[in-house]
Amino acid sequence: MADDMITKPTIETVLERMAASDERFAQRFDQLEKRTDERFDQFEKRFDQFVMRNDERFDQFVMRNDERFEQFEKRTDERFDRLEKEFDRLIMVTSFAKGDMAELRLGFRELRTQVKEALAIPRE
Repeated sequence: MADDMITKPTIETVLERMAASDERFAQRFDQLEKRTDERFDQFEKRFDQFVMRNDERFDQFVMRNDERFEQFEKRTDERFDRLEKEFDRLIMVTSFAKGDMAELRLGFRELRTQVKEALAIPRE
């Protein structure tokens, strides 16, 4: 008699339960799809922020390096200008020194001839 108390579902009830299960599955799948889309949107937003921050940092890095290179270039140009002036001064000093040496040699030749003449022993 216990078996008589358990009623078996009709085909309509089974179909209704299957339809309800299918509907619940569709709802849950839609929820999962919605959550997944939201997560991907959050990820894309975070990735865009990351890219933007890195672009800003890279731009700052480039600007700092450009400024440093410009300062280095300016200092190097100034140093080369000073060296060029020093070389010009050295060339002038060398030129004057060559002239002075030529005069000095000429003076020594004249002095030598004068000394030879003064010390010359007369021959008889």
